[in-house]
Amino acid sequence: MARTNVALPQLSLGDLLSTAERKPKESIPFGERIARILGLRMDARTSFFLVVYGAAAADGRISEEEATELDALMSRSPTLSKLSAERRAKLMRKYHARLMDAGRRRSLLSRAARSVPAKKRLSAFAHAVDIILGDRVVLPSERAFISDMVGLLELDEASATAILNALRKKNDH
Repeated sequence: MARTNVALPQLSLGDLLSTAERKPKESIPFGERIARILGLRMDARTSFFLVVYGAAAADGRISEEEATELDALMSRSPTLSKLSAERRAKLMRKYHARLMDAGRRRSLLSRAARSVPAKKRLSAFAHAVDIILGDRVVLPSERAFISDMVGLLELDEASATAILNALRKKNDH
């Protein structure tokens, strides 16, 4: 088999340096990229949003109080306020039916919870609980959601209980 020489383009030192100095827009570890491609992981904002939106949908409907609290949270939360109104609407359209269906809700929220960064999990849980307590009625399906989230977000029980008690007091007054 004959070898063929392929001419490589000539690069100047300036070309080489400018290429070396370029940084990727977002540095995502290889394993994380593969998980996202396979649909096993989602980005931090989407997963945080789904945990909170899932709380509102935990009983199969979103009350007026829960919708109002969700709207307020979108501008108050540093993580969620970075989602544009267009992106939030797109996420709601994409995931609303799955969150309203109890059978599909669990697997979606399990995937979302695993994708929430560890340092944001307590915050996501607190916001979710606050949404649930917004209408001052906690149904069995909402209790189950809270219990599931403690496990799915891998929270320690003492922290989750402290958040729950603080938010109950907040919503009682």
